Amino acid sequence: MPEAQAGPEIWASPAVTGMHAGAVLGFGLVSTRRAPPNGTALHEVPAWVGFTWGGWYGCPAIGATPSPAPHLPSNGYVAVVVGSDAWLTYAARSSPCGGPPTGPRIEPASQVISVAWHRAGPIVQGRVRLDFTLPPCGRLFGMNAGGDRTTVTITVDGVAPDAPLPCPMPVPTSGTLALTAPGGGPPPTVLRHGSLGLVRQLQLS
Repeated sequence: MPEAQAGPEIWASPAVTGMHAGAVLGFGLVSTRRAPPNGTALHEVPAWVGFTWGGWYGCPAIGATPSPAPHLPSNGYVAVVVGSDAWLTYAARSSPCGGPPTGPRIEPASQVISVAWHRAGPIVQGRVRLDFTLPPCGRLFGMNAGGDRTTVTITVDGVAPDAPLPCPMPVPTSGTLALTAPGGGPPPTVLRHGSLGLVRQLQLS
C-alpha cells in the first residue's frame, strides 16, 4: 500500500478523532502482545503506523489542558496500524480530561467515510429526512449540517472496517437531521451535498 493511500485511511480513523498535540506517520514492523477482538496477535508485520498524542476531548469545565496523571508512562497516545496483514488501533492507558485512567485497549481498525444521501421529503419544522446507504459492515457515525440561513451543506458519515471482511450487502436506511435550532427562524432553502469519501478525523493544535 503506498503512503498516499495509507495516510488518509489512518487519519480517517475514529480512534484519532479530536484535537491532538502532535502526530507522525511511518512504516515499520509491528508486533503486539495481544490480539484485537476477532483477530490475531502480530509479530514483525510490515505496516504503516500513525501515532498521535496529547488528545483531550469533552472537557467543557476545564479551561486549560490538564496535566497527565503522574503514574502513567504515557497519556493520550494512539496508534493506527494499516497494512496488508495488519489492521488495528491501539490506545495507551490514559487519563482523558484528568479523570480516572482507562485502557489500554486494542481494536480492529476502522475509517470514517462520507456517503451519498438523497432528500426524502420536504423540510418540516426545521428537520429533513435523508435516505442513504452505509458501507458494508458499517454503522452511522454522524449526520452534520453547516451553513447560513439560506444554504446548508449536509454530510452523512459512516464507520467501516479498514480490513476487507465478508459482509452482508449494505441495506438502504434513512435518518432525520435538524437544520435549524428550535425557535431559530425559517429553515434554509438550499441543501448542498458535502464531499464524499474518507473524512479526516485528526486535528492538530
